[in-house]
Amino acid sequence: MSDLSNNSTRILKLRSEIRKHNHLYYDLDSPEISDKQYDSLVIELQTLSPDDPVLVEMGNPTFGTKVSHSTLMGSLDKVHTIEEIMGKFEGKTVCIMPKVDGLSLATKYKSGYFDWAATRGDGKNGELVTPNAARIDSLPLSILMSDVEIRGEVFISKVDFYGVMDQPGYDDREDGYANPRNAAAGAIRQKDPKEVHNRNLKFVAYKIINPQFKTQSEVLDELLIQGFLVVDHWTMHLTKENKHLLEERIEFIRTHSFAYNIDGVVIMLDNLEEFENAGCSSKCPKGAIAYKYETTQVTSIARSIDWVANRSGRIVPTLNMDETEIDGTMVSRASLHNYAWVIDRDVAIGDTILFTKANEIIPYVTAVVDRVNERNRDIPDTCPSCGGPIEISYREVKTKHGIVRKPVDLVCRNDNCPAKFIKHIRRILQILGIKGIDEKTLIKMEEAGLLNNVWDILDIDSDTLISKGFGKGESPNWAKSVTNITTTPQCLLATMGIIGWGRRMFEILFKDKHWSPEQWVKFVIEEGDKALVTDLSWITNIEGIGDERLITLRNGINNRWNIAKQVAQRVTLIYPEEVVGGIFEGKSFCATGTLSRKRDEIYADIKALGGEIKSGVSKELNYLITGDATGSKLTKAQKLGINIITEDTLNKMMGK
Repeated sequence: MSDLSNNSTRILKLRSEIRKHNHLYYDLDSPEISDKQYDSLVIELQTLSPDDPVLVEMGNPTFGTKVSHSTLMGSLDKVHTIEEIMGKFEGKTVCIMPKVDGLSLATKYKSGYFDWAATRGDGKNGELVTPNAARIDSLPLSILMSDVEIRGEVFISKVDFYGVMDQPGYDDREDGYANPRNAAAGAIRQKDPKEVHNRNLKFVAYKIINPQFKTQSEVLDELLIQGFLVVDHWTMHLTKENKHLLEERIEFIRTHSFAYNIDGVVIMLDNLEEFENAGCSSKCPKGAIAYKYETTQVTSIARSIDWVANRSGRIVPTLNMDETEIDGTMVSRASLHNYAWVIDRDVAIGDTILFTKANEIIPYVTAVVDRVNERNRDIPDTCPSCGGPIEISYREVKTKHGIVRKPVDLVCRNDNCPAKFIKHIRRILQILGIKGIDEKTLIKMEEAGLLNNVWDILDIDSDTLISKGFGKGESPNWAKSVTNITTTPQCLLATMGIIGWGRRMFEILFKDKHWSPEQWVKFVIEEGDKALVTDLSWITNIEGIGDERLITLRNGINNRWNIAKQVAQRVTLIYPEEVVGGIFEGKSFCATGTLSRKRDEIYADIKALGGEIKSGVSKELNYLITGDATGSKLTKAQKLGINIITEDTLNKMMGK
């Protein structure tokens, strides 16, 4: 075997090893190797493959990069009767599988090691989600097969979803997740890959591209041998005489409790040569169909609405109704998702509501069929958790008539509300780039009396942790992670947790020369309690900041300035040097694709020469820096006539 071939195999193995140990360290807090051993793996990969995506994907994954699928990832034609199935497949042997209601994913293995993963997209082109897919426990990072593509569905089990992720405000979203599929789709696109593990995503496989197998059932058996979770399946030769067996199997699938949600049954030709010879329509393979169950809907009477604060501070409504039978079970409660959902659909106590379970275990209100005259929803005036003040959060929606502000959630304003305390600490850790301390650990720290304020997390020490019963292995790592922290003024102010005012918004604020970043920090930590009487109206002249954002900022600083003050005392703050007359002054840049250096490093060099960084492509952009695997930004830049340059060209412009 040549040195080149040896190197390629070693690179793939190093990728798998580094991904594995990242998962063990950051997600499970159970490292198997020392930091020195881990560093040696990284250094070896840097030597063999300096531009390797694994070196940056765990810290700064780039999503949205388009990839073309090797073969169509199409949808399936739908049928609703047994007769339609028999009409298409009578006399044929078919493979029958539950249709998993998840997010379709294509995964690629090279020399037996996981290489990349992409979503289905439009069937022809998807988007890369490699770092997140690498964190799915049930997706093997190495298999016995060599160069192969495996397809399947990403899902969140019903046990992991219901009662947790279906709650509005989960993960700081404006809306809750209506079902496990939406939750899985949201999780696979998270910008922090370790969050994928926290969501308990799973991958169930059902297809091998270009397999050396004769039947679909053989493919599924082989996937099981390779270490994948595999979709449940049965084979059957369809004849008029055993039509009743097909009906029984489909009914069994409908009523069986699988770990995943289903939205029907897949029936495909088991013989793969016959399947391929059947061909495809524009979007659907002709050798398979999806049988869709009829959805059961029943009515009940709404009796009361419970409003409960969750850990993001949002106040979630749940409907109590007359106990009603649906699909063989008795139900009496249904999620109403959030404040906006209740208002938009005009649900009130006493109404007759229509709800369904479909193939899920939590009922979902679909409509109000009869409304009472008195519209009472028991909307709280104060937080149900702490009794503190609440407010309505809004989002801006672009319509053909312009920007419209729409209400979304009821939100508790009390910073010390027990329902939102841990969530705020997690946000601070994320902003400061501190990894390895998950939510469960924070809850244990709070219960041990170590966290009375959100900034107390920055004061933890190894000896105290061990004395409180925490492990001798992880305690030093946690304590080390919160020491010698260096951060920027925009990150410092973002730790206040003001809704709508994250790091990016403070960066926009700092661009205005009226106040420097130093002046903003000094104002917040020394005079923040005067924010309501200080004239800040001038910031509404900054593009992207309007009256509502000004009000939110003033109130937020007034209520939370002490958080920034306390955090500032525990970190080292670095102010960027102001560049006047740099060679890039008045020029704006944006990057797309995979580059040889981390994007933050490249942007820092541009800023040091007076340049401005744009997050997207618009007519105001001067230069688009392109690397490998460019996405839609390149196409848009070409249409707008923007200067497109390579990283080498940029380096020459900077005199490197």
